[in-house]
Amino acid sequence: CETHEVRGLALADQVFNADPDQVSALCELLAQSDLELPWTGHCHPGALTSQRLEEMARAGCGELILSLDSLSQGVVDAMRKDFKVEQTLDLMVQARDLGIQTTVFLMVGYPRETPELFEETLNMLAERGPDAIGRIRSITSCHLTPGSRLWDSPDRYGIDASAEHHWYNWTGPFNNTRKERLQRVVTLRDAA
Repeated sequence: CETHEVRGLALADQVFNADPDQVSALCELLAQSDLELPWTGHCHPGALTSQRLEEMARAGCGELILSLDSLSQGVVDAMRKDFKVEQTLDLMVQARDLGIQTTVFLMVGYPRETPELFEETLNMLAERGPDAIGRIRSITSCHLTPGSRLWDSPDRYGIDASAEHHWYNWTGPFNNTRKERLQRVVTLRDAA
């Protein structure tokens, strides 16, 4: 590392922690090495455990990046993301206590995000964010991405994708317009 001035390691695979045995083995190698190399990893929230956090801390992990997308369990469930918001926030507090910063990505305007579910995200951010979330890397609005469930089956989600530039200019249920999504981005940003 000294020869090449390597200052850190970034594990950019969003599911690097999906295989617990692989994570344990990697952490063990890093902990036993004399590299003292701080590292960052993108994590799937559903595969995060207390034991993994302790292993990661011993191995020199300095930051975990999580694509939570929402702090509303209703939205997370509608997205079919396999994690519990409260449990993940508890683990993020543990990460902080172990010296690991947590960074999150948030998204607003998922087709099934009602105004009440968006309010749930705002409330959760106010209540739990200061203790659990080290920083928010980005707040984006939901876009239709080729190959995604939303792109492939817009009718299933109540999406009208007939507008020009429909990947971002679509409309959906619960007054889910581009204008409303952008307003939610601003509202969430201001609350953060």
